Amino acid sequence: MLEKELRANWDSVFYPEPEPQVETFGEEVQPVDEPVLLAAGPSGTVSDAGDGRPVDSIKSIDPTVRQRLADFLQAGFEGLGANRNTARKNAQTIMGGGSSNLPIGIGLADIVPFLGTALQTEEAGIAAGEAVEAAKRGDLGEAGVQAGMATVGMIPGAAGTVQAVKGAAKRAKKVAPKPSAATMPQPSQEPQ
Repeated sequence: MLEKELRANWDSVFYPEPEPQVETFGEEVQPVDEPVLLAAGPSGTVSDAGDGRPVDSIKSIDPTVRQRLADFLQAGFEGLGANRNTARKNAQTIMGGGSSNLPIGIGLADIVPFLGTALQTEEAGIAAGEAVEAAKRGDLGEAGVQAGMATVGMIPGAAGTVQAVKGAAKRAKKVAPKPSAATMPQPSQEPQ
């Protein structure tokens, strides 16, 4: 008996009819009775519903010269037929970046005199700015790390530039004519 009743009502019990949905147009949206809570989390940032997680945001970036040159090289390698991953790896091995085949993301450009110094000076300035911002927030640990990164990041390019300048100075001394009495301008002697 129970089995007959279950079989008869099976569809209505397990697959009830959906409630009809009425489409309305032009109605105003009513305000929600419950307010949405925003609270400052442990880091002092605004978080959603007070769970301590920072609110996600989108920030625009200003790519560095290194990033622009790496993107340019990657597009060139892709234009020559390399796949995207290989092109990115090769471009960043030349210019520097996270996908570089060289250690700690440096590139061949980092050891080129003057070019490496220019690229690293821009990045050191960004790291120094981040160190100042961290210090203003009171995060002295992050400020120290950023300041250290700014300093250490300058080493490869600065070393290459110093060597190039020393070598150029030595070559200039060899090539430059030595002053002699015959080539030096003599003061005119006026009668007294």
